Amino acid sequence: MRSFISTMSLAALCLAGSALFAGCGGGGGGVPVAGRIAGSITIGGPVNSSAEVAVGLFQAADNQLVASFEAGRITSEAVATGSVNGREITYDFSGLELGSYYTGIYSGEAAAPQIIWQGDPVVVNDGSPESTGRQDTASMLGNGPYGTISGVVDVAGDWPADGSLVFLGFDLNGSGNPAAYYVFEGMPSDGTAGFDGSKLIYNMDFLPYGSYTVGLYQYNPQTHAFMPLGERDVAIEVGADDPNVTNVNFPANFAGDPGEDPTLGTITGTVNFSGALPSGPKYYVAANTIPPQMGAPLSSLELPPEDVGAGGPFGYQLDGLPDGEYTVSVFAYNFQTHQATYFGDYDGTVIIDEQAQLVAGIDFDADVSILE
Repeated sequence: MRSFISTMSLAALCLAGSALFAGCGGGGGGVPVAGRIAGSITIGGPVNSSAEVAVGLFQAADNQLVASFEAGRITSEAVATGSVNGREITYDFSGLELGSYYTGIYSGEAAAPQIIWQGDPVVVNDGSPESTGRQDTASMLGNGPYGTISGVVDVAGDWPADGSLVFLGFDLNGSGNPAAYYVFEGMPSDGTAGFDGSKLIYNMDFLPYGSYTVGLYQYNPQTHAFMPLGERDVAIEVGADDPNVTNVNFPANFAGDPGEDPTLGTITGTVNFSGALPSGPKYYVAANTIPPQMGAPLSSLELPPEDVGAGGPFGYQLDGLPDGEYTVSVFAYNFQTHQATYFGDYDGTVIIDEQAQLVAGIDFDADVSILE
């Protein structure tokens, strides 16, 4: 049994190289100067299994598609080559007229492309006719900024043995048609979403800001019918105020109505900072499972730097924790580089169970000098 990300096969993204059109030009008299734009796009989050996509180069002035590559054609004197390694797509558009462009991922016909994601404008001119080594991150749900949703599903009952699929999915902005994020061909045992026999731990990343309903669903490939096995009762808002939403926990039951959301535990304590927090990153106190789950912590709390001030204690409360063993730590997160820097943690294990739904007094120190 195996688990995989619900996507069109990444083979559909293996864009071998074809160009639709790009003229020669630029430069004035003599030999025209031709432009070149090359780089890579890393696909994060879910990939829509219903869309055939291509990578295109668009004129920034009028959104006109001037070059594109998809499965296997070369149709003009402009050369566009592409390859994909895992989720990183590389592209190389050459023979371009000088001007301003942007790269994009689109579906549909080249004559009427439906742009899913577009990168920042890039200019090629006489002084700088080539722009190479470009790096972008894209989501098949649309343009950033992006956030995450993470949590735990308490699963009851037996996984289906009739060929049905089970998927962890979301409904963006109340569409009424949940899109798959993780699809399971049987009980999951490894991969980005982990399962320990009763709890499905997940992290959904590269989600554009918006309102989401999250649930676990069963899908029949023959009838194309899906049945909710359990959903989070309230919509989840991913936005600038809360880009990484944790504690999205809910029950699911293969036999029918899973009932009320489970009883979850809480950890409280104090972080003692050695000085003022530098501006720039966002700061969080968080609880991670032992061993750490993939993706975001199960529970986290943002620390406003102005509340910490010049150092001293900060009281925190981490809610929404299912039974288990946890570490508690504090970290800085840079949303530009997606890098976390941990600079303090509790020296011990915190256990949430029926006897200890609330664990208090989890105090520790944070060394701010690590961030300098």
